[in-house]
Amino acid sequence: MQIQALPSNTPPELVVNTPVIYRNIGNARSRGIEIESLVALNDNWSLNIGASFTDPTYKDGTDSFRFNGRCDDVVCPIDTSVGGNTLPRTAKTQLIAGLEWNSTLGNGMEIFARGDLTHQSKMQMEEMNIGQIPPRTLVNARLGVSRDNWALDVWGRNIFNEKYVANSFFIISGVSYGTALGEKATYGATLRYMF
Repeated sequence: MQIQALPSNTPPELVVNTPVIYRNIGNARSRGIEIESLVALNDNWSLNIGASFTDPTYKDGTDSFRFNGRCDDVVCPIDTSVGGNTLPRTAKTQLIAGLEWNSTLGNGMEIFARGDLTHQSKMQMEEMNIGQIPPRTLVNARLGVSRDNWALDVWGRNIFNEKYVANSFFIISGVSYGTALGEKATYGATLRYMF
């Protein structure tokens, strides 16, 4: 497994202006299980559920080059050992659920409504596991009608306007974190013609 690092002979006063390199950090292991199911509850209702559980860790004896000379044995170990730590940007638990209703209105017109829920557990920002991306739960919804070759959907994503961090990365030269917030509540309509 490779990560960004500084050359091992970089003096502390030149860290900000030194270009990063990629180095082998050592061994990592990720084990887990994923379960998914789709159930037709009756002629109109269907339910889909899914879950994944993962144990993504660095193996014992793995050291971080990025934190070399930056740890104080309080925030992180001076020997920069990351054995047993969780791999960055990997959620240990992810859950999904969706409920959909379909019906026919007559004259060939069909209608559907759907709601989806996704949950993701916290993620580590870097291999030292100092900073975390908090867990998040998002809800999406969609309502649509169709007839013949035409379809119109009205939809909303993140309908409860959950504020969340979508991604984060460790900026090695500045010894800081960069984060990107996820999409706010978004609504729209989609008109489709199939031919």
